[in-house]
Amino acid sequence: MSLLIPLGLLGLLGVVGLIIIYIIKPNFQQKIISSTYVWKLSLKYRKRRLSTNKLRNIILIICQILILVSCAVILSQPVFVIKSQEDKPENVIVIDASASMLTEVDTTRFERAVEKARTLAISTFDSDGKVSLILADSKPSFLARRAGSESRNSVLETLDSLVEVSPETGLNACTYGKGDLDESMRLSQEIIEENPSAKVTVFTDKKFNSVPDGVNVETIRDDTEWNAGILNAEVSLSDGFYVLKVDVASYGHDEKLNIEVEVNGANNDSVDTEGMNLVLTADGVVCSEEKTRTVIFKYMLDLTDHDDDVTTYRELSASERFFSFKSILVSIETDDNYTIDNSFWIYGGTKERIKIQYASTIPNPFFQGILNVMRNSYADRYQLDITFVRPDEEAATEGFDFYIFEHKNPEKLPTDGVVFISDPDTSSSNGDFTLSSNLITDAGMTLSDATGGTDSILNNITPGDITLSAITGVTLRDDAYTVLLETNGKKHPALIYKNGVTMDNHKPVKVVLMMFSIHNSNLAVKKDFPLLMTHIFDYYFPTTVSGNAFEVSEEIKLNSRGSELTVTGGSYGSTGIVIQEFPATISPTIPGAYTISQKTFRDPSESITEEIYVRTPAAESNVFATDDALVNPYINKDKVEFYKDLLFYIALVLVALLFIEWWLQSRDNM
Repeated sequence: MSLLIPLGLLGLLGVVGLIIIYIIKPNFQQKIISSTYVWKLSLKYRKRRLSTNKLRNIILIICQILILVSCAVILSQPVFVIKSQEDKPENVIVIDASASMLTEVDTTRFERAVEKARTLAISTFDSDGKVSLILADSKPSFLARRAGSESRNSVLETLDSLVEVSPETGLNACTYGKGDLDESMRLSQEIIEENPSAKVTVFTDKKFNSVPDGVNVETIRDDTEWNAGILNAEVSLSDGFYVLKVDVASYGHDEKLNIEVEVNGANNDSVDTEGMNLVLTADGVVCSEEKTRTVIFKYMLDLTDHDDDVTTYRELSASERFFSFKSILVSIETDDNYTIDNSFWIYGGTKERIKIQYASTIPNPFFQGILNVMRNSYADRYQLDITFVRPDEEAATEGFDFYIFEHKNPEKLPTDGVVFISDPDTSSSNGDFTLSSNLITDAGMTLSDATGGTDSILNNITPGDITLSAITGVTLRDDAYTVLLETNGKKHPALIYKNGVTMDNHKPVKVVLMMFSIHNSNLAVKKDFPLLMTHIFDYYFPTTVSGNAFEVSEEIKLNSRGSELTVTGGSYGSTGIVIQEFPATISPTIPGAYTISQKTFRDPSESITEEIYVRTPAAESNVFATDDALVNPYINKDKVEFYKDLLFYIALVLVALLFIEWWLQSRDNM
């Protein structure tokens, strides 16, 4: 047991005072008077009580002394020590592994930080102390936890390994992303909870406006360092031609930058043509006071397009304008100390071509209209080439990605794409379905969701609002078919689909059957029709990846139209990784270009590819950044966590003693 306030024991002087009171208390004096004979007669009745009174008085004095002692102990705040602060030194070492730590003057900031951390670890071990080591990357973790001097060699080897370059990747332990210092400080709090006297030292290139007590921040910087970088680059269409915006900045000193833009495959009509290569430049772009400057490359400037403090315009000539591209490389030539952000790639300027065929014996303006609308709405993702087959022409059964047959379907269905059949007229030999011979008619038929609301194709669609007057019965011979909509009451299948991932040369594996004609339904005039068509298209032609530029360690969601896709480049090398379960997520850790390849059913011998660019976080380009505050690992440092308070128990004893003292006093008055 320990006392938090030992001076509280001065309250024991009250015991001395009590004893003095009893000493100086006046005693009764014996005097002989005439009535003493009456007292003598009563003595024989009191003799048996004398011994009891003496015992009561003794107990009363003891209770009063214990009451004073209890009060003195309460004043001194007695506790049991749960965790004691160790006498030997203990250091928690946090090393920032952010991309900005790759800033280099002879050696990188990261290498200098590791060397300083090594020196601190050695001095701690020399004092027989303990060392904990945390690497502050995107997912901080302990490299060593409360390691004593017996683990000296292991800890030093771990530190040395951080700066060793891997022969496979050519990189050391410093990342190209943002280090999570906040999470690192929370990890250090685990050590502080075990040893409140542990000290935290953070080796980083950041400065902080507020640093918690007990935390030492070692800022790894050199006054001669500086950086000019491309923070972001993006394109947008304006009047049929691309506008390029480039954000640049200089940190450490002011600089005039020369920006070069290489447009590869410019003005190509499709992915099958090469196009032309353009080189655009913007020279002498002034970057000062660490402010971001936006350089805009645009054909035909508007009246509002003029230079200001943060924007510079570079007007493109007619020979420099471009309406499509395969890739754009933006770069700057500088002799700065952080070169990772001196280039930036842009992809997505050429859209994948999706070939669609619509064939009907009675061409329907509703189908034709929604296809034209889809061509415009999907323009940022795909180039939809739509072929409308005349009623007197034979529909193709190969060479398209999406087939729509209305009222008449071929005897043998295509196998190289998605097949949508509305109001089928025959049981195709390879369709795995058989039509009934009679048309089912009922003017009052309505539809219901056969999936119970679990299928995304029916999102925001209200089946109960769709009415039918006729429907064709069907028997399905493939368990892969799923019924989406059915009629109320007799449960006739109305909308059916299947989605195989492995191509079969003998039968289609991606099929949608709509067992009624929209001429016999109100579907065409409902909002549900365009929703249904776009949901079906999105289901069979999912976006492989949303976006073309991402940050290092950012989660990137991937989808595939086939059974697998391959990702190559950067973190995955030239061999790449093969993904077979979708949707999938990747988190590249190395900046650069990545290629996503997959095969389509239309031409399995060829792969379609999409490219994305992974860049370092723009915030890491500011190599002289100052953040607001560092998380306080001592924020929960409370005496309650280190001691067990005994005041409650002593208070119980005090109350008991007071009760006993009161009872004894009351007996004296009886």
